Amino acid sequence: MEWETKRISRQLLKTLSGEFDLESIQSINLSGLGIEDLGDISACVCLEHLDLSKNLISDLRPLSTLKQLVQLNLSNNSVSFIDDISELDSLEVLNLAGNSIKSIEALKCLSKLPVLEKLRLEDGSDRRNPVCHHTEYHATVKVILPQLRALDNDRLMGEGSDIFSTIREMQKELLDSNVDPTNIVIPSPTQWVPTGFWDRTDSVRRGPIEAEQKFKELLKECSSLSMTAEKSLNEV
Repeated sequence: MEWETKRISRQLLKTLSGEFDLESIQSINLSGLGIEDLGDISACVCLEHLDLSKNLISDLRPLSTLKQLVQLNLSNNSVSFIDDISELDSLEVLNLAGNSIKSIEALKCLSKLPVLEKLRLEDGSDRRNPVCHHTEYHATVKVILPQLRALDNDRLMGEGSDIFSTIREMQKELLDSNVDPTNIVIPSPTQWVPTGFWDRTDSVRRGPIEAEQKFKELLKECSSLSMTAEKSLNEV
């Protein structure tokens, strides 16, 4: 559906949410509508999940009233100044990938978000902020936001976090060494299991034969026991 306005209006919010009262809206998707002005979004004070991705938004001031917001997606917009969302005390997940945030200094305001756990500033090489090119980007963000559990595609805490940390360190060492990856020689693979280890032909073939032999031995034993029993009965 094409909307005539680039501003979020009360009617737009009611139509897309299906709610008559803006205060009743808890979740809404406003992605890809060409929005430039957040307008009446500030009236949705009970919003918990908001998707504003793929728009033309640069001014975040109307979001400052959304104190119950838990998840906010602002990816692929024109955002460079984020201080206006630094008072959203309930915010846990924030996606800012594909915007215009240029400096580490601009991210420091996020330290005011007490429960922020997941932050995304890049999502592939074509969806990142200029700040992501900073050599100490990851390390600095982890200092600013020590409570983060996930930054971009990296898990910082919890199961698997040590693997991401190791990979990040290896990438940094490779960059610092100025080694051209195209010149790295990968050694030829060597055999690490005996020949025929993965060949199941012999074992599959032996299986029925061994089973048949064991069955014959069991029958022979049973026959022997039967004859012994019969002999004992005849002697009684």
